[in-house]
Amino acid sequence: MTAKGVKDFENVNALDIDLIHKNFSDLIEKREALVPEFDFMSGTRKKEMRTVELKKDDVIIVEGLHALNPVITQGLDESHIYKVYISVSSRVTDDEGRVIFSKRNLRLVRRMIRDYHYRNTPVEKTFSQWPEVLKGEGKYIFPYEKNARYRIDSFHPYESCIFRNEAVELLDTVEKDSRFYPLAEQLKEDFSKLRPIDISKMPNDSLLREFI
Repeated sequence: MTAKGVKDFENVNALDIDLIHKNFSDLIEKREALVPEFDFMSGTRKKEMRTVELKKDDVIIVEGLHALNPVITQGLDESHIYKVYISVSSRVTDDEGRVIFSKRNLRLVRRMIRDYHYRNTPVEKTFSQWPEVLKGEGKYIFPYEKNARYRIDSFHPYESCIFRNEAVELLDTVEKDSRFYPLAEQLKEDFSKLRPIDISKMPNDSLLREFI
């Protein structure tokens, strides 16, 4: 829990570390494991488990906020682990080099749209959680960037144009009396400087589809 008494999903200890270690152990020793799934719409773990099976030459991909945290890979042979850090590392600027969207605001927009579609979360709730997300990064993610052997910039130069129309629609849902209204208006003003791109122009296998 945070100091405000809400669930702290950014904390590595919010994960079932013991079960993660058991899953790794089972995959390595038995080549299969019973893995739980999380229901983001309800915010709870599903009762059903699914079987993950390793076949010849398969690799295990562990993706998530805490994947670089040594707590996750504790007890594993590090020589068999290749760690990659993936994040937005570029900004959107105009022809004069003025910043339209910072790296942080690009990530906020991604999160806002994703949370609306896949986590049953309205815009204002996403905004209210954002300070804790940033605080959690400082505690649980950035200190372990150095553990990565490779870095990937997940920025797509056209993403803010793809997001533009839907993002503005979502931002319009923020009421004038909301404490987040100024932020919503600022983001709308930023989007007004961009020309929208129809989502049909985006490749079906684009990584941006994770958010829309």
